[in-house]
Amino acid sequence: MFGFGAMLLSGNMFAVIGFSRVKVPRSTSELFGQLALSTKIVLVQFDGARVFSERAPAVTPP
Repeated sequence: MFGFGAMLLSGNMFAVIGFSRVKVPRSTSELFGQLALSTKIVLVQFDGARVFSERAPAVTPP
């Protein structure tokens, strides 16, 4: 099991939790730090936007 999360600029938080049935080598697990940062960078563009509301306009990445 692995997980990471962070707080976005608006104060919203996100978390990602993953499960594996096989042993993950240490060299692979060290890459999750980069994955955490990449995930935060992607989510920042949606921070504060209404993503799951039917009445909100579609959010398109820049």
